[in-house]
Formats: sequence, C-alpha cells, structure tokens
Amino acid sequence: IVTEIIPGDALGNLTILHTYTATDLCGNQTQDLWTVSVVDLEAPVLAAPDNITGSCDDPVEVIPPSVSDECGSVTWTSDDEFVQGACSGQATIYRTYTATDDAGNHSEDIQVITLIDTTPPVFTFVPEDITFSCDDPQGLDLIMAQAQDNCGDVTITHEDLTTEDDGNGNFSVLRTFWASDDCGNVASASQTLAAQDITPPTFLSDVEDIIIECGQPIPDTPVEVVDNCGEVSILVEDLNLNPDSCQGGNILRTITATDPSGNSAQESILFQRVDTTP
Repeated sequence: IVTEIIPGDALGNLTILHTYTATDLCGNQTQDLWTVSVVDLEAPVLAAPDNITGSCDDPVEVIPPSVSDECGSVTWTSDDEFVQGACSGQATIYRTYTATDDAGNHSEDIQVITLIDTTPPVFTFVPEDITFSCDDPQGLDLIMAQAQDNCGDVTITHEDLTTEDDGNGNFSVLRTFWASDDCGNVASASQTLAAQDITPPTFLSDVEDIIIECGQPIPDTPVEVVDNCGEVSILVEDLNLNPDSCQGGNILRTITATDPSGNSAQESILFQRVDTTP
C-alpha cells in the first residue's frame, strides 16, 4: 500500500490516495486505487461582543469577536447598519460580524449598540450683567446667549422676570436663557439687568449773579429743573458772606435739586449788595 496526501485549496481540504498493489510469486502485479476526499464543511465558531449602551458622542470602537475553527485559520469582518432614533442623539447600530475559514465556510453574529444622549448643551456665551440708566430705551435690548451640544442642534429661548419699579426708575430684570437639544436635555443660564437712576437733575434756566441795592430784600430766583426718571425737590439755602459789611453783606444762595434716587445738582447765585444811594 502506498499512500499519497494531496493538499487541497484550503487547510481543511485534502485528498488521500491509497494505491494497493498485489504481487504473486511469479512477480505478476495488479493495482487498485482508493481515493479519500477530506472536505471542511464546518463553519467557524463565532461569538460577537456583548451588546452595549453608549453616548452619542463616544466613538464606538470595533471589538474583535471570539472566533475559532477546527480545521484552519479564520478571518473576520464587521459591517454596521445605522438606524436613527427619535432624536439626533439617539440611534441603534446593528454590527454584524462575519467569520470565514479557509474553506469558505462562514458564520455570523450581531452586536447591538444603543446610543443615547443624556448630556445637556453647554453655554459658550452668556451676556454679562449690566446696569443701565432708567431712561435708556436700549437697556433691555436682547443679547442672545449661545450654546453648543455634543450630539445635535440647540434651541435657545429666554424668559424675563421683572421686579416692580419702585417709583423712582429703579427696577431689575432676571433674564433666564434655556438651551435645549433634540433629546430634551436642558441647560440654563441667567443675566441680570438693573435699571437705576444714576443721572442728577438738570437745570434748564441760566443762573446768574445779581447786584442789589443795600436795604432791598433778596428777590426770589425761580429755576427750571428736570430729571430723567422722577420728580425733583428743590432746596434753597442763603449764606451771608460778610454780615458786618456796611451794605448788609453779600448773600450766596445755593440751590440744590435732588431726585428721588438721591442724585443731586447744585447751582449758586451771588447777591452782591452795593450802596449807590446818596
């Protein structure tokens, strides 16, 4: 018996040739051939990685599966099917692993990867708190905040909560910004806008020094004063600068205008007494 092994086109495939020779005493021979074909018909054993849940912004790495084969080496590949979820940050990846041996036998297994979005947006810009004059029409102008999200678009809204004006032009606004992503995750930030009366009253009439004859009464000096945010109170104070003078002394009149927030402005008038009467 002569045995010859002929390799096939794969590690698990081969042909075994058994040549039988019969010889009699006179040396006559006859032969017969027995052919045995060995074929790899068993697919590799394949186990995909466990199903996982991850964040929408995390890279989903391909993890090698567990593979084995009884007759030879095995190669494997993976193919992803991406199915979008209800929002931009949700999805399901069906990762199909395929293992193939040298003989072309193959097996498949699927790993399910669930992507979720639980991270709220992040504000990249929030307007600073400001204090503005109560008569500034642009003090409450909207400067929109800005935000970005790890997995999708962001929608920004705002809401104003205003305190009651104290009657003197002072009030505040708490402006809250809301940043929402497609999956309902929300972040908030706030800005405070304070309206204050920081401007003193303004004298509209010119105030000039006055010369009066000694012995004459000090005249009234009405002035016109306005304020940007409220009513104005006027305080008039006279000071005799030289009461021992023969003319009766010069009078310095100080006019103080004050608004309800305590801002004030002053003007002064000098009444100069002279004696021109013989």
